Amino acid sequence: MEEKFKIPRRSFLKLAGATGIATAMTAFPFRNMQAAWAFGDHPQEKPPYQINKKVLQVCARACEIDCAYKVVVGVDPATGLERALTIEGRPEDPISHGKFCIKAMGFVD
Repeated sequence: MEEKFKIPRRSFLKLAGATGIATAMTAFPFRNMQAAWAFGDHPQEKPPYQINKKVLQVCARACEIDCAYKVVVGVDPATGLERALTIEGRPEDPISHGKFCIKAMGFVD
């Protein structure tokens, strides 16, 4: 059997490595450009909820500190349904001084 293409193992590995790196490098810029185009095409939309009220609450179930916070309630203008959007600390509270633990954020969900 006649050997037409005789290439040393080291040269083959170099060529395979260079091909793999070149292939990987060409995929990254296109993926990033598509993400940038998608980000730039969409104008920043207004949140669908409008803040309606802030309800005072105390987180007495999660821990022993009893964090005091305000629940920010929003109204969907299309349907009129209310939903808890987030919570804010109450700086006037003598114990928590406007701070709350991460367990309180779980009550929003």
